[in-house]
Amino acid sequence: MASTWIAYNELAWTEDLLADPAEYEDEVKVYVDLMKRTAEEAPKTLLHLGSGAGGNDHVFKREFAVTGVDLSVSMLNRARAAHPEIEYLEGDMRTLRLNRHFDAVAIPDSIGYMASLDDPRQAIQTAAAHLKTGGVLLVVA
Repeated sequence: MASTWIAYNELAWTEDLLADPAEYEDEVKVYVDLMKRTAEEAPKTLLHLGSGAGGNDHVFKREFAVTGVDLSVSMLNRARAAHPEIEYLEGDMRTLRLNRHFDAVAIPDSIGYMASLDDPRQAIQTAAAHLKTGGVLLVVA
């Protein structure tokens, strides 16, 4: 299940150098606003698929109880160090089944790594399987 990409394993330490969370704070605030305006009720819980090193989570955690999921153990370790209050789980957004439901599911940009036409369909099915009735799905490609 783990990612084999060197950038997400041996080179995960470079994430902080390449992607300072402060640089995309405004962008993530737009995501939060979209989810809040679109949901039937104000979302309180968020499943973040493809959470990587947790860069978006520094904004998401201000608004939601976040559960992050990623393929890369190295990226998850960085996320856990940055956000110890967030639950991070190793998993594949195409096949993950937590048997839990969330007010919102976000896939901000990681869906762009999908390698086949079937992969995004599977990721969306995973997201739908984890959404509460009336919940909101955010996909950024």
